[in-house]
Amino acid sequence: MLLRYDEPVAVVACDLEEDASAERVVAEHQKTFGSLNALFMAAGVGSAAPLDRYPMTRFDKQLAVNLRAPFALTTLVLPLLQSGARNQSVEVQGTIRAYPDAGQSRD
Repeated sequence: MLLRYDEPVAVVACDLEEDASAERVVAEHQKTFGSLNALFMAAGVGSAAPLDRYPMTRFDKQLAVNLRAPFALTTLVLPLLQSGARNQSVEVQGTIRAYPDAGQSRD
């Protein structure tokens, strides 16, 4: 746990493509804080590649991280949100930039 501005912060390294990671994040939050007032998600993965060479493994990862993980995380934290003071859920999805995978660029 980190302390900054006298507020506790829990840090959990994870890969949200894996269900166990989302469960670990929620369990750590519950252990540290007990409840949740708001859920803010701003993470995602992206790729840039021509459609005819876009690997299905990359597509599967994007669906897992950008679509499935937020849904799973939201359902896992519902009990914590309901016990929080404000009972709010705020979700933001997006990626800052998409990068081509090795060998996927037409250049």
